[in-house]
Amino acid sequence: MKCLCVVVLVLCLQGAVLGLGSLFDDQACVFSPAVPTPRVVNATAPVLIDSPGFNISDLAGSQYPAGVICEWVIYLQNEFEDTLDLNFIEFDLVSAADCVNDYVEIYEGIDATGVLLGRHCGNIVPDFSTSSKTFFVRFESNNDTLLESGFLARLGYTIVNTACEAGGQEFSQPQGFFYSLNYPQNYESNLDCTYKFNIPDGQKIRVEMGNFDLAQNCND
Repeated sequence: MKCLCVVVLVLCLQGAVLGLGSLFDDQACVFSPAVPTPRVVNATAPVLIDSPGFNISDLAGSQYPAGVICEWVIYLQNEFEDTLDLNFIEFDLVSAADCVNDYVEIYEGIDATGVLLGRHCGNIVPDFSTSSKTFFVRFESNNDTLLESGFLARLGYTIVNTACEAGGQEFSQPQGFFYSLNYPQNYESNLDCTYKFNIPDGQKIRVEMGNFDLAQNCND
């Protein structure tokens, strides 16, 4: 039996529509020696961040500028016990020992005074998640003429999935999303999962499928 995965977006009609979009703007990035104002991102909805000049449809033609600094404060505000994920879809920075030239740094907390969780460069895609509800991302390129295509990253969170346990999983927040067990990996056979949505009287629930792939036989 074909066993693939499902992601479903759920929101009340009066809530904001969830979606993906680049957050590169003047708030996030400046040219050194100017000091950037960090772009504050609520990762309750999945969003994308990228280096300036990045073009997913033309990686060969993408190139970030020299002497740029970008900063993001990522936070999560919801009712779940969960982890906050930063998934790099593309990653190609100048490689150097200890990443002394161009790099992406990730800190716990709201700025670079927090615990450094990682400093990354080169073309090895970082794998990152944290149980912290807030972290700080900094991208910096030096003034060298040697540059690469940059990075594209997706921000989101992973819900601790209890839908397949006794009693199922309940949702009451005005917006959010839920997954099949093990998403984005294949779900398991012989599952019986229940998702319960509690909303105030007079409101409606809107469900949008972000990714849907199940076995062809609906009786399986």
